[in-house]
Amino acid sequence: MLVNFFPISDVHIWAVRPILSEDIHQLTELSSVDRDFFQFIHHPIKQLETIASRLTVKALCSYCGIKYQGVRKNQFNKPELVGLPYSVSIAHTEGWAAASIHLTQSTGIDIEYPSSKIERVINKFLHPSEQKMITTSNLNLLCKFWTAKEALYKLYARKRLDFKEMIRIQPVGNELKGIITGDYETIYADLYFFEWDNAHVTVAQPSVWSPLLP
Repeated sequence: MLVNFFPISDVHIWAVRPILSEDIHQLTELSSVDRDFFQFIHHPIKQLETIASRLTVKALCSYCGIKYQGVRKNQFNKPELVGLPYSVSIAHTEGWAAASIHLTQSTGIDIEYPSSKIERVINKFLHPSEQKMITTSNLNLLCKFWTAKEALYKLYARKRLDFKEMIRIQPVGNELKGIITGDYETIYADLYFFEWDNAHVTVAQPSVWSPLLP
């Protein structure tokens, strides 16, 4: 099976699928909305990522018993399911496309391999309180925090957010939770961490918990 499904709950599911060179021939399996969007993508790698990510979302819809009608971007560049009220999020990294669907709340997902590139920008995306929880030599933990912040960014998806100050990771008991501070609201989020082919995957959803920000 190309697509691997991971239910977080009865209403929140994520999936991952390989990005294959032959996916270019699967464009006809997608909706007219997807095919129209594809016409504006000219880079070969971006073309394959676009097709694979939408094939992943289509498979997720089928898994949930939903009729897939395509993915479009809203005014904040967040993907939306055409004709459906459910939240969807898309991510990709080298060789893999991932997506999540939530049937009652918002969702955000990210997938990334550990890389020294993340280490080089640690002071740009980690708050000092977060840096105390991590060492720069631990690329896996750095990547975990990076994907968490990316997932939270996609969860909010209504404006540009400062990763360091406006998206925060905080330990609560034995878990890591997320806080998004927007202009008009603060969102608390649950974070779900996975590993796939040595890549880190984080899925986020809104929640309620007691923050203890410094």
